Amino acid sequence: MSDESDTSERFYDGVLRQVLWGDSRDEIMHRLEVNGITGDEADRIFDRAMRERIATIRGGYRRRIVMGGILLVVGFALFAGIAFLTEGFKVFNILTILVPAGIATFGAWRFFGGVIGVVTASSRTGPISEID
Repeated sequence: MSDESDTSERFYDGVLRQVLWGDSRDEIMHRLEVNGITGDEADRIFDRAMRERIATIRGGYRRRIVMGGILLVVGFALFAGIAFLTEGFKVFNILTILVPAGIATFGAWRFFGGVIGVVTASSRTGPISEID
C-alpha cells in the first residue's frame, strides 16, 4: 500500500499543475494511464487536485467578499458621518453624496462579485491565473 501512495504522491504535483492550467479531465486521465495509474487511484488523484483548484478559486473570491464588505461599511459610515456633521445635510454639496455612494457602490460590486465567484467556483474553466 505504501508503494501505491508514493506513486500517487509523485504524480499528484503534475496532475495538480495540469488541473490548475485548466487541462481537460480526459487529457489528465490519459497522462495518468500512460504512467500506469488507472481506475480508482487515478480518480482519487484527479478529484484531490480539483478540490484544491476549487479551494484556491474560492479563496480569491472570499478576499473580494471581505474587501467589498469593508468598502460597503466605510461608504455607509461616511454617509452617516457626513449626515451627522452637517446636521441632516443642511449644508448640501453634491460630493457629500457622491463620494460615500461611490465607495459603497464599488464595495457592493466587489462583494456580490465575490459571492457569485464562490458559488460558481466549481464551474470555472481555463487556467486559474486568468480567472478574474
